[in-house]
Amino acid sequence: MKSRKLSRKENQEVTREELLSAAHDCFVRHGYQGSSVDRIAERAGFSKGAFYSNFNSKASILLEILARHHAKYIAQLRDIIHRATADEMSAALGEWDALRNVEPEWAGLNIELLMHARSDAKFQAQYVDYVQRYRRALAELLTKRFKKARRTPPAPAEDLAATLIAVADGLALQRYLTGSSGPEITGTMLGMISDGWIAIASRSP
Repeated sequence: MKSRKLSRKENQEVTREELLSAAHDCFVRHGYQGSSVDRIAERAGFSKGAFYSNFNSKASILLEILARHHAKYIAQLRDIIHRATADEMSAALGEWDALRNVEPEWAGLNIELLMHARSDAKFQAQYVDYVQRYRRALAELLTKRFKKARRTPPAPAEDLAATLIAVADGLALQRYLTGSSGPEITGTMLGMISDGWIAIASRSP
């Protein structure tokens, strides 16, 4: 049986995914500075033109990869908050440690991308939009956790989300820079912080 011929749109999507996979490997192996557009395109088996027909720049492809990582983290947290009772929440968040204990080098890449956004006004708008969407998604989950505990957040949910993102990124960066091979503590620390917020929050009416 002959396989169906892919449409132009489907072929473009295959090309895009292969470029993303190649870029992922290049960034992990060579870092941001060492991963040129030429190197990414060559690893994927495409021309430089094929790269630019799918992505505006090296920064934009890294941003999409990071956005996918964070979308995975949000999905994991959503599942944890959905299935855990208020009493089980701290232990359930601890499960997140094992889920995050992969590819700590992405913390360093995130910092490199942030520094690039500071010097590139055009890309900065894309980066800020990405951060805001990530923050809103996390704020939505925090609101659900407070609601499950029948508590009122002690501060705006987006401010609390920004704090958790800063802690998570900071811990991941420390782990990356020190080359720590010890246990991942991010989920535990985030659980302790959010437990503290729950403890000081007033009860919902």
